[in-house]
Amino acid sequence: MAPAPLRQNIRNIGWMILSMLGFALSDSVIKVLVRDVPTGQIILMVGTGGTAIFALLALRQKVRIFSRDFFAPAVLVRNMAEGLGTVLFVSALAAAPLITLSSIQQAGPLIVTLGAAVFLKEHVGPRRWTAVLIGLVGVLIILRPTSDELNAGALLGVSAVVMLSVRDLTTRIAPPNLHTLQLATWGFSMLIPAGALLLFTTSAPVALDLRISGLVAATIALTMLAYFAITASMRTGDLSVVSPFRYTRLIFALILGILFLGERPDSWTLIGAAIVILSGLYVFARERRKPL
Repeated sequence: MAPAPLRQNIRNIGWMILSMLGFALSDSVIKVLVRDVPTGQIILMVGTGGTAIFALLALRQKVRIFSRDFFAPAVLVRNMAEGLGTVLFVSALAAAPLITLSSIQQAGPLIVTLGAAVFLKEHVGPRRWTAVLIGLVGVLIILRPTSDELNAGALLGVSAVVMLSVRDLTTRIAPPNLHTLQLATWGFSMLIPAGALLLFTTSAPVALDLRISGLVAATIALTMLAYFAITASMRTGDLSVVSPFRYTRLIFALILGILFLGERPDSWTLIGAAIVILSGLYVFARERRKPL
């Protein structure tokens, strides 16, 4: 395949960076929301809003919302992983710093590479295997499992990354005729029962005042923006050029966490994050030279 034009790649990089900014801002708003609103209620509201918006967009583009492909095994696993991953991540935001969780999130591409090799039988050479293992060591440095500082929120964050990596892997093997809006609508719809179940088994819902309603609306809008931007970034161009810019999400999380959430990451978190990112960048670089 011929390389994409430079202008196209630059445009797609811009979309990717915008997407990562949107996700980081959405995470920050949720981090504020969980102080006053039960986790289940947040997930339920975001799922309802996101499902409605994506369904309307699908109808506008004459994309069928309901399809037999919904019951394809890969799609069912993808949807369940999306719902469970979101529940775990929002729960993690209630218990761990945003910067720590964003650092752990950067291991996602490494886990996808590992999963693709084990479950999809994609070839991964020894150099990429080494990079994946080094990246996972970086995650352990962030977690510091032998110290007294390990908390449940960080472990929830790791579980969330694993589930969202399962989502990404199953997206690869989903029926190719599925439209992006179908997958997005189905993925968000899974948050509705997940959020409702979590809400009504753990806590009572709270009344929505103007401030909370505004934060929920901002979360939905930012998440929609991020989804649109990341879709636009991946539609055309060289994925190996665009994908490394996923790591800008951590830069945005650092800025937002320090300036607006009062977080102060320690040196071990930063060292672990650097190891994860460098490992991921190496994997992306080797992807351009398969099958090494």
